Amino acid sequence: MCDKRILVCALAVIVLCLPLMASGGTSSDGRYLLELRAALEDPYDHLWSWKKSDVSMFCEWEGVCCDGDGRVWALDISSKNLTGTISPVICSLTSLRVLNMSNNDLEGPIPRCIGNCSKLEILDLGVNYLTGRIPDEIGHLVNLQGLYLINNLLGGSIPSSIGNLSVLTELLIYGNNLTGSLPSSIGNLISLEVFRVGMNSLTGPIPRSIGNCKNLSYLGLAQNYFNGVIPRELGRLQSLTDLWLYENRLVGVIPPELGNCSRLKVLALYDNELRGHIPPELGKLQELEKLYGYTNNLNGSIPRELGNLSNAIEIDFSENDLTGNIPWELGNIPTLQLLSFFENQLTGDIPTSFVELEELEELDLSMNKLHGTIPVGLQRLKALKKLILFDNALTGEIPPLLGSNGALVNLDLSANHLVGTIPDTLCDSNILDWVYLSNNALTGSVPTSLTRCSSLERLVLMNNRLVGTVLMDLTENTVIMDIELDSNAFEERIPANISNCRSLKVLTLSNNRFYGELPETLGQLEDLALMNVSNNSLEGSIPSSLGNCTQLLRLDMSGNRFSGTIPPELGKLILMDQLSLADNQIGGEIPAELSRCFHLNSLDLGGNKLNGSIPPALGKVNSLQYSLNLSHNELSGTIPPELGALVLLMSLDLSKNHLEGQIPAALGQLTGLTFLNLSYNELSGPLPSVPVFQTMTANSFVGNEDLCGGLLPGCLTSNGMATPYTQTYVWQEPAVSTGALIGIIAAVIGGAAFMITAGAFWFCRQPSASEEKPSLSQVSHFASTCMLEAKRRFPRLIMIEVRGAKAVDGGGIGVTNSHNDCRIHIRHWDTSENKDKLVYTVRSCGGYSVDWLKGRLAMAPWRH
Repeated sequence: MCDKRILVCALAVIVLCLPLMASGGTSSDGRYLLELRAALEDPYDHLWSWKKSDVSMFCEWEGVCCDGDGRVWALDISSKNLTGTISPVICSLTSLRVLNMSNNDLEGPIPRCIGNCSKLEILDLGVNYLTGRIPDEIGHLVNLQGLYLINNLLGGSIPSSIGNLSVLTELLIYGNNLTGSLPSSIGNLISLEVFRVGMNSLTGPIPRSIGNCKNLSYLGLAQNYFNGVIPRELGRLQSLTDLWLYENRLVGVIPPELGNCSRLKVLALYDNELRGHIPPELGKLQELEKLYGYTNNLNGSIPRELGNLSNAIEIDFSENDLTGNIPWELGNIPTLQLLSFFENQLTGDIPTSFVELEELEELDLSMNKLHGTIPVGLQRLKALKKLILFDNALTGEIPPLLGSNGALVNLDLSANHLVGTIPDTLCDSNILDWVYLSNNALTGSVPTSLTRCSSLERLVLMNNRLVGTVLMDLTENTVIMDIELDSNAFEERIPANISNCRSLKVLTLSNNRFYGELPETLGQLEDLALMNVSNNSLEGSIPSSLGNCTQLLRLDMSGNRFSGTIPPELGKLILMDQLSLADNQIGGEIPAELSRCFHLNSLDLGGNKLNGSIPPALGKVNSLQYSLNLSHNELSGTIPPELGALVLLMSLDLSKNHLEGQIPAALGQLTGLTFLNLSYNELSGPLPSVPVFQTMTANSFVGNEDLCGGLLPGCLTSNGMATPYTQTYVWQEPAVSTGALIGIIAAVIGGAAFMITAGAFWFCRQPSASEEKPSLSQVSHFASTCMLEAKRRFPRLIMIEVRGAKAVDGGGIGVTNSHNDCRIHIRHWDTSENKDKLVYTVRSCGGYSVDWLKGRLAMAPWRH
């Protein structure tokens, strides 16, 4: 449409001006042009011919055309890299019919006096930085045929006076900051053919009067905030070819009257809040090429009448609530290239009629409830590039010649019930990009034709029954970014030349039979973001070269036979948020250098042979939020009081070591703690009288014979008597130093920055259920689960002062002690008086008094 606009302007200027180029001007228009020029900056001297000394020859100046009377008839100074403002002197050029100042860097408002140019037929000020409002006076330009104000910074509402422009054929004002509603006077523009006002902030309903614009062929209202229903009156627009209403807030049903727009080629209704059924009347649109209704609330079945859209190229009704079977009639559309119904509730088989869609390039039926087999005939479709069927209940085998007759680029059949082997024809096209076959019951080995596919970027085969080797052939692939082979029966060494895969970002091999040592060459994978080799038979030392993988976000090497020590070089992985070396045979001391990983929120070193003391420097890792697990080791010495600075920590497990001395009272600052295990050490002395310990069970401290007080037997006094058990608790604000507070704030800000970074690595997903099998160092924490659920329900919470939570039901969080059960039901946030606080009710508190529990919540450090 923009090309058409430019062509119209250019032809108008050239054709009508050529006979007049030689004539000199006799009016004062030359002086007006010089005043206009004075308000402009021309860094590339495009207007070099505009000279004061030659003012009588202004009709020959760059971009100027004059009529037979020597008056400026057209001014085209578009695309000249001009800056500055549009001087009101432009309004003195009263013979002007064409004004084109588009594609510059002009600022400031449109002069209100523009209405004086009553002969204007074309006004193009698009692609600048103009601000202010569209002046009401623009309604005086009754001869205007084309108004183009696209891609500026104009604000305010569209003036109702625009309805006076009765001969206007093109109105393009998209890409601004316009607000308010569309004036109903738009319906007066009976000559209007193109109306585009997308990418603004317009609100309110779409005026029903638009149905009066009988010549309208293009209506673009997308990417605004229009609400209300789609007017049925649009069905009167017999000339309409393009209707773009996407990304608004439209509600109601799709009007069946749209089926009367017999010339319609594009119908884009996606990203709204439409409901109801897809009207069968849309099947009457014989010229329709693109039908987009995705991301709405549409329900009911797919009408069979859509199979009558004999010219359709793309049909997409994804992300709705459609039910029933997919009509086989859709296989009658010979021109169809894209068909997408993903994320609905569709059932039944994939129609075998789809094998006749010879032009089909993309078929996406994922996230439905489809069953039956994949039609074998799909392997004959030569145009098929993307076959996306994941998350259904499909059975049977993958078509054995899939990819042999086509140009297959993307294949995702994950999360079905497929059996059999992987076809060796998938990469016959030599342009295969990614293959997702995880969560099926596939057997056999991975074909070498796939592992040697030079175009392959992502290979995801998790949770199948595959065997054999796969990595050696992949090492010749320099473009592969994602290798996910978890939970199969692959058995091989990790080859040293894995370093050839220089683009590798994700390497997950957990729950297989990989053996041998990890090669030092892994350190050459500079883009590696996620590495999980847990639960294999790997041995030897942890390569110190992993410290060179500075983009690593998650590293899991747990459940193997690694020995040696923890390389201090891992401290260079400053972006890492999860590190697990649990359940190995690693000895030596915990390197203090790990404290440099200031984004770390989970550290699991449990189930090893670590010795020495706990480094106090770990207390500097303020980002540690989820878990610190050092259990089942041979650690000695005292518990560092510096760990009390980890105020965001939810789970701390130091059990089954040789720790001694008293429990530091500083651990009382761990107000976010929901799980604590200090059992089976050599700790002694009284249990600190801090709230965090009083809400734990005695099991948290069992196996420390010299611990006493609180939940444990009373401590002996000087006369040999035990102190009586009491439930009196001293409530104090935790003493947090300025340095620690700054660290906490830095951790929160750093955590937000990290989440942005982590989002770029979309592939860094949570481990599958099969990766979380229980081990020596792993304990199921109902409290942590509840905490995470509370955060999901109340995303503004960073920390919540609730201990030992064991259930979540409708927002309620269960709090338990060793004797009785209390429940707190979170209701809502109270934002009155500019204060954020949590409003809650307390239920069924046996043992603990309601007043005590309310007081505890009042003291909790809520953060938002």
